[in-house]
Amino acid sequence: MMKGVIPYIICVSFLLSSSSVVSQDDFLYTKKFSRLLERHNLEFYLPVERWMKLSPLQEDEYLRYDAVFHSPPNVEVRLIIDKDTDLLFPNVEIVKLISHITTNEEDTFIEITEYPSKMSKERYGADFVLYADFQPKQTLTSLPYGRLLCLYREGGSLVKYIILYDGQLDPFFKLPIRFSEDGSLDPED
Repeated sequence: MMKGVIPYIICVSFLLSSSSVVSQDDFLYTKKFSRLLERHNLEFYLPVERWMKLSPLQEDEYLRYDAVFHSPPNVEVRLIIDKDTDLLFPNVEIVKLISHITTNEEDTFIEITEYPSKMSKERYGADFVLYADFQPKQTLTSLPYGRLLCLYREGGSLVKYIILYDGQLDPFFKLPIRFSEDGSLDPED
């Protein structure tokens, strides 16, 4: 009986010690999502405290998402990564998306900010960065506020990071995703 217990104890000890050394960089959200990030040379960040949790993939009447994260009860993130090497005007595509998911009510607001090129490169590794604050359609979410962060790298990808929230938005959301320094897109995509 003692012979069977010792290998079990060794195995459990190994598993416990190895799981404590896994860093956030090594964390796989899902294999498919991790491969998508790798193919598009994206660095995706989650808060160290891990208050954002992966949700089942969603498709609604508006969009199909590559990943959805939530932090109950007041934050949801929906991520779309498009390979679009022929996009001439990323700002037009982004404005189309904003108008698609923003409420049509008369007193609604949409505030769009485009980052300067130098700041886009430094912070996000992107050629073009735009974010917009808006009021989402009630059929999209029950949360009252939205922010759309879009990153575009020429010859690469258009990333649409939709944050739906209520209350104050955590400072974490200023840099949740960026292109890595290596600008090449994986040809398998």
